[in-house]
Amino acid sequence: MAALMLLFALLGGPGASDPLAEAQERFQALTSYRVTVRLNAEGSEQHVLRYFYRKPGWVRIEFIRPHPGLVLIYNPASRRVRIWPFGLNHLPRLNLAPDNPLIRGPHGIRVDQSDIGVLLDTLREWQARGTLAALGSGEVAARPVAGFEIREGGRGSRPARITTGSGWRATTCSRCGSSASGLEVVCSRASTWPIWRSTRPSPSASFLPEPKRAMAAANCFHLTTLWQFDAPLAAVWDAIVEPETWPGWWPGVEQVVTLERGHEEGGLGTRQRFVWKGILPYRLSFVSRVTRLEPLHLLEGRVEGQLEGVGRWRFNEDAGQTRVCFDWRVRTTPAWMNLLAPLAQPLFRWNHRLLMHAGGVGLARRLGTRLAFQTTWSS
Repeated sequence: MAALMLLFALLGGPGASDPLAEAQERFQALTSYRVTVRLNAEGSEQHVLRYFYRKPGWVRIEFIRPHPGLVLIYNPASRRVRIWPFGLNHLPRLNLAPDNPLIRGPHGIRVDQSDIGVLLDTLREWQARGTLAALGSGEVAARPVAGFEIREGGRGSRPARITTGSGWRATTCSRCGSSASGLEVVCSRASTWPIWRSTRPSPSASFLPEPKRAMAAANCFHLTTLWQFDAPLAAVWDAIVEPETWPGWWPGVEQVVTLERGHEEGGLGTRQRFVWKGILPYRLSFVSRVTRLEPLHLLEGRVEGQLEGVGRWRFNEDAGQTRVCFDWRVRTTPAWMNLLAPLAQPLFRWNHRLLMHAGGVGLARRLGTRLAFQTTWSS
């Protein structure tokens, strides 16, 4: 098994004989805590969120970047997660199970298993199977910091990096191969449960500014997604051009049925029925026919049904990484969607963005590689 390198800043200083045991004791003495988490992944946008925890297991997460304004609250009594996409107490409000794949982290982390206590329990389990060695001590923002390494199986380790700033920090190298450059946790010393305040999503806080040009009608959508994988082009292409396998790795794709096989080389002309289900309580069904196909470069299909329009996949490879661009230009046809579109279009776009994020994460997991970059925007 791969070695795990961790740097954990302890409130008790670097002199503790068993820092993990001491950290567990200090966590058990807490009633609540709040942190701001900044995750920097190479080639990707920075993820920033405010995280609040209160015993016996309440969790609240406020997203700053991406998905500004999004709020999640986990209730340990009901074991459900309530979600406000556009800020607390602003409709709509969703109610999901914590194991729903659309709200799990990139490496499968669940909201109800995201607190520091769970992390410490996991580290203690690894410590029991390996050895804990001190790497040295120092100071960050005038606070003592101690570095430790848990080694399993005797293989070499890869050091994590501490980012600069104030507060105490915990940085780990992901065991699943992620090359995140740093995880910064800035901790507030206040132990009171925060007063809830909602925040509206700010257009200026999105990763890419949305173009000012508007679509001709409220039920028309132009959505673009970029994925980048540490994987060869051929492997990514093979996964995308076989939609019948999508339900096995893409959360939200419920069914893909081939209605007609293409008679030309490569499947040109193939017709398939898709059924999709995102977080919102509705399904979309449409039929797609492959109209353009350039192996390892382009795949295009025309759709009809509850969505009508064109979907286009473009692929390229550079320096061992594969970039995928999906361009989705469609309009909705159900009367209820068209009726709600003037008000609900931001919600429909948000639902699509989550589905595409889940697809990128799922494909990376299927390929056994890293999703180095992903983003979705509308125009």
